[in-house]
Amino acid sequence: MRFILAYVRLCLTAIILSLGTLLILTTSWMPFRIRGIRFSPWLVTWITRLLLPLYDIRVSSPCPERIWQHHGMIFPNHSSYLDILVMAYFVPTRFMAKEEVRSWPFIGLVAMAIGTVFVKRESKESRAKARESLAKVRRYPPIVLYPEGKISTDKIPAPFRYGAFEIAVQNSIPFMPCAIVFDRPEIVEWGDETLLAAIWRLAARTGPVRAEVIPLEPVTPKPADDPVQLSLQAHRAVTDALISRLPARATDQEG
Repeated sequence: MRFILAYVRLCLTAIILSLGTLLILTTSWMPFRIRGIRFSPWLVTWITRLLLPLYDIRVSSPCPERIWQHHGMIFPNHSSYLDILVMAYFVPTRFMAKEEVRSWPFIGLVAMAIGTVFVKRESKESRAKARESLAKVRRYPPIVLYPEGKISTDKIPAPFRYGAFEIAVQNSIPFMPCAIVFDRPEIVEWGDETLLAAIWRLAARTGPVRAEVIPLEPVTPKPADDPVQLSLQAHRAVTDALISRLPARATDQEG
């Protein structure tokens, strides 16, 4: 039975992604905007709102207006391959992604069409170009960067790298730390396995997975601020938000 459920979900996902990618690529040239955002990025949000319910992933936020209204950067923790979809659920967002994402089926084409900033982390020149691009890019819709630099499956996020905070300080770009909490993290985490295996586990399971996005207090950095100190403060704020949800998560799972 679970095999059939997984197969149906994956087939519908392929159809939605194929049609969605075609629509995004054919409309990416359109100049008109909805709430200040080009039409094609809105398609990504609408596709996300189809895909997540298909897998019974229920997204909520205690104050989604902070995400809608934010102009600048958003710095969430990174514990799942679903984090990008969860962030795009509320409003079209742009991302900074590793260069390999450009070659991924469907996702790479969509990422390029919506203005993703790509970077080769091992290349100093590529990192410099990415910084330059981030300094010049429009601040709305918000740009999402994962300052851990990798997926971390620990309860406490990995230390935040301070490069993104340097960009924010040097260009006076407001940023907002953000905590993403899954009530069934063992279902959505991606550890020592292939991405296909992780997606199959998600597709074959039953019951809802709840994702809560907790936007924290925005920060407008000043030129004299220390990026390292800002990264530590943001890490502490996100960690505190995650820890505050742990008892509730344990109670929900027991029930």
